[in-house]
Amino acid sequence: MPPPGKAAGGRGARLRQEGRDLLAKGDAVIGRAKASRFGTLMTRLNAADFINSSFQFATYGLLCIFPFLIVITAAFGKDVRKVIVVRLGLNPEAARDLNGLISAGHQAADSDSTPAPTETAAQVSLK
Repeated sequence: MPPPGKAAGGRGARLRQEGRDLLAKGDAVIGRAKASRFGTLMTRLNAADFINSSFQFATYGLLCIFPFLIVITAAFGKDVRKVIVVRLGLNPEAARDLNGLISAGHQAADSDSTPAPTETAAQVSLK
């Protein structure tokens, strides 16, 4: 390191200047590439990818809010179907469709048609 007030000379200064020149050339190449048709296309594709990512994030949020809403509504002892209809402002036809899609708790328990096993694990292992 040269003393203060003296110009830096020698190999170090030359390497720094070559590095600056190389960065300037790289910036010029990047500028030309961005101005080309390919650069414009890539910029548009990156923007579309951002929109796609935003749409996915919003979808994940929507997919997470409904199970959360169902659990919270059940914890307070309310009917989740009525809450969804009121919150989303659904018309009567959409409310009927939602009613057919989401069954009440007792209907879900009654509709379990899984047959009971005829043999227990202990009986099978004794054979």
